[in-house]
Amino acid sequence: ASTVYREIEEAAIARLSSDATVSAANVLTELLRLQQVAGGWVTTDDGRTVQVGTEKLDALMDLLEDLLAHEQRKVIVFCRFVPEIRAILDACRKAGIAAEGLYGETRDRGELVRRFQEEAEPRVMVIQIQTGGLGITLHRADTAVFYSTGWSLADYEQAKARGIQLTAAYGMSETCPLISCAHLNDELQAGSEDERISYRIKAGVPVPLVEAAIVDEQGNFLPADGETQGELVLRAPWLSMGYFKEPQKSEELWQGGWLHTGDVATLDGMGYIDIRDRIKDVIKTGGEWLSSLELEDLISRHPAVREVAVVGVPDPQWGERPFALLVLNEAGGLDAKGLKEHLKPFVEQGLINKWAIPTQIAVVTEIPKTSVGKLDKKRIRADISRWQAGGDAFLSTL
Repeated sequence: ASTVYREIEEAAIARLSSDATVSAANVLTELLRLQQVAGGWVTTDDGRTVQVGTEKLDALMDLLEDLLAHEQRKVIVFCRFVPEIRAILDACRKAGIAAEGLYGETRDRGELVRRFQEEAEPRVMVIQIQTGGLGITLHRADTAVFYSTGWSLADYEQAKARGIQLTAAYGMSETCPLISCAHLNDELQAGSEDERISYRIKAGVPVPLVEAAIVDEQGNFLPADGETQGELVLRAPWLSMGYFKEPQKSEELWQGGWLHTGDVATLDGMGYIDIRDRIKDVIKTGGEWLSSLELEDLISRHPAVREVAVVGVPDPQWGERPFALLVLNEAGGLDAKGLKEHLKPFVEQGLINKWAIPTQIAVVTEIPKTSVGKLDKKRIRADISRWQAGGDAFLSTL
């Protein structure tokens, strides 16, 4: 593994050094390959601390040290989850690398990043990616490393405008963590730009030794046609065998001899995994499944929207209806009618059905998140129920 590690590291540095004005394209892919041969990344969460596995973190630290030593420039590391940010900052301190973090509901994010980029001292800034976009503007072409996975088209377009190419990958704590990575084969490389982008932001193709399939609620296997949705199930030699002192959950995890991810996905003929939603978050309306992730992606493309969360709320006629929670930009203004007008073209393009348009939205200053930076949809549903019962004035209804 050490030989492969050195080859990957040297290839990544060579790619970066070839053009100092270009952000670190494909570095995430190189780190994921390294992670695969080095034995994976195990995350343990006791409710207070999260320990990031040494292989992936060590690879990142070696990359940062080489960049700062050879290029004498700043490096911005993008992460989605706060525990990862803290782990990276702690590793930087131990390595004697000047580093600072920018995460949570920090005000003046753009101004802080601008000052960081203008200072002469080579150092590192670790920034939390906000839901629906990067949340900041890069004023110069510094090196950017993405220590995260799971991208929307809005994420991709914002990054591309700043000279950054995103490549998605997929995994979870129980998979230790790598399962798949976006890879464009010769057929996809020859396709249109829109087609290439659509595959770059999917979960990708399974890495060697991983079997992937989708099943229905009864455990029956579903066709890999790129359209049929089901729960993603997995097999691989390194997957977690169960949960500590939780035999019932462990049995549910491996029901039918496959690890159940809890993710709704599709598989296509090339083996590409496309994550559509979490099973617990999918919106069931009128007998149809609506993806909250897909709606969040489309809504986030509105220029006034900074963050968005979509959940299903009870409806006596349809079972559930989508409800959108929005954080707007400072100069933004949007109500339920305006959101409907924004989503109409996507209905006409066949991307969503007309009943997927939320009939009610709430504009807030902050969207609740969990301790690891994910949208706290359980709390969001409880908040919405309370607002609806009280007839709060900031709700907008069609």
